[in-house]
Formats: sequence, structure tokens, C-alpha cells
Amino acid sequence: MQSKVPLSVNIPPKIVQLPQTHLVLQPEINFENYPEESLTFKWEEKEVPLNTAELIVDAIKNEASLEIDVAPEPANITFLFVVSDNSDQKIEVTASLQIIEEKDEPPTAVILPKEFKITLPTSTAKLCGNSSTDDHEVVDYLWEVENDANPEVVDLSGSHEPCLSIKSIRKPGTYHFSLTVTDKKSQSDKTTATIIVDPAKNSNPVAKLEIENVMRSSDGSALYFIPSTKDLILNATKSFDPDDDKLSFSFARNPAKKLLSSQVIIIDSDDGRIARVSNITTVGLYKYQLTVTDDGEPQLSDVVEVVVNVTTGAKPTIVLEDELTRIGPRSNFAIDASKSYSFDGSALSFSWTADPSVLAGFTVYNSSIGTPVLQILNANIGTYKFTVTVTDKIGQTNSQTVTVYVLEDPEINAIIEITVQNCPMITKKESKDAETELLLNLADNQPEMSRVSVIHVFQPFHSPDLVILAKAYDVHENVTETSLVVPNLDGALVQTGGFKSFCRGHAVTARPLYVGLVNYRD
Repeated sequence: MQSKVPLSVNIPPKIVQLPQTHLVLQPEINFENYPEESLTFKWEEKEVPLNTAELIVDAIKNEASLEIDVAPEPANITFLFVVSDNSDQKIEVTASLQIIEEKDEPPTAVILPKEFKITLPTSTAKLCGNSSTDDHEVVDYLWEVENDANPEVVDLSGSHEPCLSIKSIRKPGTYHFSLTVTDKKSQSDKTTATIIVDPAKNSNPVAKLEIENVMRSSDGSALYFIPSTKDLILNATKSFDPDDDKLSFSFARNPAKKLLSSQVIIIDSDDGRIARVSNITTVGLYKYQLTVTDDGEPQLSDVVEVVVNVTTGAKPTIVLEDELTRIGPRSNFAIDASKSYSFDGSALSFSWTADPSVLAGFTVYNSSIGTPVLQILNANIGTYKFTVTVTDKIGQTNSQTVTVYVLEDPEINAIIEITVQNCPMITKKESKDAETELLLNLADNQPEMSRVSVIHVFQPFHSPDLVILAKAYDVHENVTETSLVVPNLDGALVQTGGFKSFCRGHAVTARPLYVGLVNYRD
């Protein structure tokens, strides 16, 4: 290279701060006298720390610039940059590389809220340090009580969490809590917060007195007690104190009312909340007073009235006719006991039974044996006896039997039973419409009858057939049973409005049930 102007090469020192690990060393070369293609370049490690042999992870060394990846550790490395021409003349220049530690600032501790106030009986609070910051990461939180608080006063469980849930604060006072946050470099910061605990306000206890073994009137305004084997129970278990103070209980008869001294009030529970009143023998209006007192003042009383009724014969009163007469056959009727009542107007329950010695047939409608009104369908001619048992809310009962006479209609000369096989049941309105149309058709087909009326349209229990009972009045004396069968009956039914859509295509039969003058009486 002596034959030409010396080559100018300069490599400024390079400083790299972690976490950067990829870098490029770029020499400053003046190629004015040497075309770049006539030169070769080579990089060599000149000084590498003994313990950093693996620092250079990867490098491209046969170029004018050095591109290198290093391990993320602080180090000082020196490279030798060699430039050669085609006459094998060389220039050697050193390049220094300094890898310095990553910047790591100390963390900053922050507690929110900085000041917190509670009033007993509230005994919990929450302080959060999750707003603390670090340029990398906070790795530890430590909560402590600054003042000498008794461990029994403050529960510091979870003291290494970002948020501190403080439990079981039992006494008023000012509590100082500190938070220390630490980063990966063990750098730390500390701050404090204050919790002020005010004493509780002494609230009045609330007295609540419930009476057991009593009945309540239908309007809820009065309580009734009927002396029996049970005693009157005074129950104060629903009384409470808003401050959770300890309560004491006192039961007494109201001194404003002069009462017989035979009554005895006995405390019947370990905590004094339940009392039993025995020896109640006289009718009258009694008042019992409950006084509930907390650890301090004031006290509150609750008064409830109990009516004591000694007339134990006050059973439910049944309002019901002893005898009923109905016209049959196939009579439908109801026995109404709904006007029965209890002495205090409370609700009653009903149960009906039939005399098993009565053999005449009937059907009970719609499970009415448990209702105030018993409904009977299709009762045959005969005598029936039904007994109703009425029970009040405390178990007192009363019973009464009613006799029902089902008699033949003296005006009936003939009864026709018409059966439509496999015909679905029709609605009540459709039944009425059908009856009207059917009367006209029957009258047109039976000129021997001056009057025809439909008694009943029904579907027998567990039967797919529809049954129609019709009465024929003023039948001529020469009418026989066979002449009562209505000709073209299926046509008459199908043409009837109410049956038209239901009975087309169904088999229809008719038979006389009775012919002749009727003078029967039971």
C-alpha cells in the first residue's frame, strides 16, 4: 500500500446497553485511492474476558462491517479489524465494544386509599398497592402494621398480596399500615396509609314477640288461644340488636291490667328467649310484655295481645238443610255447606261421605268430596244420606247428615235414552244449541207427543259415547214402547247444529226407558 495514499480507517468505540443484544460495528473507511473491490476485510476477537467466551453468539466476520449478537451480560470486548489489498499489504485497526447493564430504577410504592375511615361494628377494610410501579416488575409486596397493634385486634392474613384485606378490627383507634415493594434487583420503596376506626353508635335493640299455639283471626287483627293440653308460648328469638350487643330478655304480664295470679310464666330456653305460660283458665283479654335490653342503654318494649277463650265447645257451625227432595231419574243436584263458619271466621276444611247402606247409583262430580259443595250426577230413584265433616284450623270438628230423596217426575209419560257411539264430548254452549235443535227434530218425528224436552246431555265416566236423555209429555194412550223409537234418529242428530260436526258417521241408537203414567212417590 506504500505506492498509494494510505488508507484511512476509523472505528469509533461502541457502547451498548442491555437489553439490546444485536449490534453492528461499522468502520469509517476512505476508499478514495483504493477501489473497494480490491480490498479484503477480516475481523478477529482480540480481547474477550475469560468468563465470557460464549458472549459472541453469532457474527458475520468477512465484511467491512461486523454484525454481531451477544449474550445479555455486561462485558468489554476488543475486536481487530484487518484490511488487505491485493499485494497483501495490511492495515490493522482495533474496535472496542462495551456492553453495560440494563437500566433499572427503584420501584415506587403507592397505597390507595391513603386514608380510610370506618365506624364499628364494621370491622373490615381493604388497602391496595397494585398502583405501585417499577420500570421492570414488582416482585414482592410486604404489608405491616406500623403502630403496636395487638395481633388479636387486626388480622393481617395475606400480607404478601398486592391488596391487603384487613379483618377483625375490634377496637376504635388510628392504625398505620406500611407497604414495602421490591423489584428483581432487590431495590425497594416504602409508603404508609392510615385507617381511622371510630367507635360504634349504640343503637336501640329491637324487641319482637311471637305467640305460639294460637290462632289468628281471619283479618289478622287478633290472636285466639283455646286452653288445652298445650301451654301458651312466648317466643322472642327474632329480637335483635343492630350493634350485635349481648341481649337480655324479660317477660311479664302487663301491669296495667289486673289478672288472676294462677298464670305462671316459665323461662323455657337457655338464652332466655322463650317462655311458657301455664295455668290459663279464665276467659279474658291478656297482654304480655317483652323487654329486650342490650349491654347498655336504652331498652325497648314490644307488647302483643292474646285472647284466651275457655268456651272449648266453640266448634265449627254447619249451615245445611237436613232433608232435600230432587226429581229424577238421572237427577243432578248439589248439597251446599259453604255457609258454615268457625267461631273466629277462619277457613274451614270439608269432607263428605255417603251412607254405605244406600245402594242407589250416583256419581260424584269432579272430586267435590273435599269441597264445601258436594255435587252429585246421575242419581237414580231412591233415598241417599250424605255426611259432611267440617274442621277448623286448630282441629276442632263438627259433622251433620243430610237425607236426599230422588223421586220420579209425576208428569213424565216417557223417557228416551239416545246414545251416540264414539262421539267426543261437546262444550256447554254447543250442548245448549244442540238441545234446541234436537227438540224440534224429535217433535217433528213424534206427532204423538205434545211436548218433548232434553233432560241431560252427558258423557258417562270412562265411556267414549255421548248420552242424551229426553222427556216426552202427554203421550197418547195408544203409544207403545216400540213406537217411541225415533225414526231417522241419526239424520235428526246430524242435522242438529250442536251435534252436526261431532256426530256425523257415528252409530246412533235410541231406546225407551219408561212408558206409561207415573204416580210413584217414595
